[in-house]
Amino acid sequence: NNYVSLFTPLTKRVVFGGDWFRLGFNDEENGMGVSFSQDIFHFAVGFKLFESFYLGTNIKYLSMSGSEDQVSIGSGTGTGYDLGLLFSPSTLWGSTFSKLKFGLMIHDFADTKITFKSGTSETLFQQNLRFGLAYKPKDNLTLAIDLDDRFHLGVEYRLFKLLAMRLGIQKNFHNHEDMIFSLGF
Repeated sequence: NNYVSLFTPLTKRVVFGGDWFRLGFNDEENGMGVSFSQDIFHFAVGFKLFESFYLGTNIKYLSMSGSEDQVSIGSGTGTGYDLGLLFSPSTLWGSTFSKLKFGLMIHDFADTKITFKSGTSETLFQQNLRFGLAYKPKDNLTLAIDLDDRFHLGVEYRLFKLLAMRLGIQKNFHNHEDMIFSLGF
């Protein structure tokens, strides 16, 4: 896995960014074996529409290829789009709500499809609606929850300006598997 990202403000109301994620493996021995690679590039822009409303959009470009025993089993490219809205109610509802934020995200707005060199196409990611809520009771503590086809609960405690500890729990609603726990710095 490789991952690189960069986001920067363009003005006081506009932020631009991009990232690249690569997943790949090559399991070959004596010229025989299996290889796979997938590259995803995101180009994003965020806008401060009003004092409490923010809008973001993302365009993704995908490239995928695979081979078995040095024979291509398919390669193709595709695009997808995401759209997000963030609402911070403090300016509308008063300082009582200054530590609260609501988010709504539509991943893969028009389904993300990949078209193979053979001419066939396949939907890789279907449209998904995600709702989120974040609460910041202290400057260095954030509690967050979001729902889509899964339930995510997270806590971030900022130890220093550049170091935070994160704890998360995830549960898939479509199966009976146990919850997944994560911890990171």
